[in-house]
Amino acid sequence: MPQPTGADFRERRTPRSGSFYSASVGQSSISYRDVTANASATTHFPEWVVALENLGFVRIGRVQCVLHPDGIEGLAADYGPEDRDRLIAAEQVPTVVLAAPDGSAFADVDWLWGGPSVRIRTLSTDGRLVSTHRAWEFMPPWPVKLQRATRFRTLMGEQRLSAARGRSLEIVREADAATLWEAHRAHLTRAGAEPEPHDTVAGYIRLSERAIEHELRSAERMPVASLAVGIAVLGVFLTLALLLVPAASSALGGVALLVSGIALVWLLQFPIVAWVRYVRWIRPRFR
Repeated sequence: MPQPTGADFRERRTPRSGSFYSASVGQSSISYRDVTANASATTHFPEWVVALENLGFVRIGRVQCVLHPDGIEGLAADYGPEDRDRLIAAEQVPTVVLAAPDGSAFADVDWLWGGPSVRIRTLSTDGRLVSTHRAWEFMPPWPVKLQRATRFRTLMGEQRLSAARGRSLEIVREADAATLWEAHRAHLTRAGAEPEPHDTVAGYIRLSERAIEHELRSAERMPVASLAVGIAVLGVFLTLALLLVPAASSALGGVALLVSGIALVWLLQFPIVAWVRYVRWIRPRFR
């Protein structure tokens, strides 16, 4: 499934244990399910799966992201016609999950808006998540209602949205499977992380549960953070104007100044919404 950008998350629900997890997206929810037993032979980017297997990774299963109550069609309805069709078609193919040869990590291979999504992730014994991702090739589209903000996004900023305290994320550009695996092992060494066992689909789903729950908590902070930045911009504008334009201190001038400040914040709302999401310290600690 395309990586969540945080733009669509609205509410949080309590995670459930086991191989099924729900997190709210608008009025819907996301579920992770082990579909190994009934998944079709079709996979996204099979060359990446083979390349990882050649390094000793073991294919352990397939996982499907399921959206309730309206399915992928409900989520896709927010996108333009072309993006909607691509998303629905891609979501019919479950993610391939592999375990590292030494049991220190999970790798997954999926589709991301026309390019491969390849990640190697390790949950450490002290509760940290160490992730090494292949750099995205394409900017994920946003729903139609957010199109005016898309020009303020950056590809690296979007891919690093999940980085936070307790969650180390490194992006490797133009990496093949061997380079990505080497980079992840070096990442683990730098982080001083002692891996938990990574050898079952249930373990992969538990890792994914914690990851999406953290992304959801991070997304919940964005509206408040964006509002705070907007108020700060308004305050700075009013303060500078009062200092530099003496006439603004009159009643009429003050009203005009306030209206001008509000108009400025309104004009800046889209870059504020886009850029605030990239501020790492706003995000909660991964746990």
